[in-house]
Amino acid sequence: MNPAPPAAPKCRSGPNVRGVESILTEQQKWVVNYVFDRQADMSEELVGFGNCKITRQELMSLRPGNMPDDKIFEVFAKRLTLANERPEGPHFWTLPPSFADNVRMRTDSKQMIIDYKDNWMNPSKGLRYAYVPVKDPSGHWFLVVVGFRETLLFLLDASMTNAEGNQRHTFMTDVGDELSRMIASKDYPIQFTRTFGGVMFFKSGGVTGLPVGATR
Repeated sequence: MNPAPPAAPKCRSGPNVRGVESILTEQQKWVVNYVFDRQADMSEELVGFGNCKITRQELMSLRPGNMPDDKIFEVFAKRLTLANERPEGPHFWTLPPSFADNVRMRTDSKQMIIDYKDNWMNPSKGLRYAYVPVKDPSGHWFLVVVGFRETLLFLLDASMTNAEGNQRHTFMTDVGDELSRMIASKDYPIQFTRTFGGVMFFKSGGVTGLPVGATR
């Protein structure tokens, strides 16, 4: 018999969860108050998947009014990567934000392969998508999705002006170009290269079944 969790402590400076308290269990309230306690150790590691860890300080970026820390997206990407491991290989690649940063900095493709292939981009016959979270210089987040079977690139963005849209579409093609260079290298099996290479020639596609964001 498992002991009952302790009663949720009164958080001295925790998040405002009014309006959602009724749907949280006592244990969930306890976790929320513990995680977001501003008087606790900010360097304490609270979440981890593989070699990716998140501290309380980084989790504080999830409070209302803050921009999520890059580490949040990295750990979430690692969680999905580990959950997607299969004997025949992954069905999708979920890359960390640093991948887009490296594309923007024009990091050498050989170094990109060293940094990402084994941990994030294993070859697979069943590969369908690659998900690339991107933070632009203004701090705005959007998502680039590569559809290998559809041979399409998708840009998922909640809000953008026409000028921003053009810039982000250009960067989306830069991501496709880099993926093409990496997949074409001798580090990937030749059959995988023949099947999944050529991302630089993919067209932009529309996304169905998702809400349309407002144009500023």
